[in-house]
Amino acid sequence: MDDCLDRYHISKLNQDQVNYLSSPITLKELEAVIKSLSTKSPGPYGFSAQFYMTFKEELILTLLKLFHKIETEGLLPNLFYEAIATLISKPHKD
Repeated sequence: MDDCLDRYHISKLNQDQVNYLSSPITLKELEAVIKSLSTKSPGPYGFSAQFYMTFKEELILTLLKLFHKIETEGLLPNLFYEAIATLISKPHKD
């Protein structure tokens, strides 16, 4: 693996960047993400950006608890390892 990676010039994170990425997710960050969601299509579970924006107050606290639990336990819920593919038919297209 090291031989393979040595072929590429991959920049390394400095300590400030490592600390920032290792810090807990904040309420402000979750709010910013929900605010920036694209309204073009729903997510993999069918929840649209409008859904997240409408129920932002209720969802942010739940998501914050989830992310902090993941951080403290170091494990993702089993659902995070699943994938869903959804075909969306478009009118007048074969």
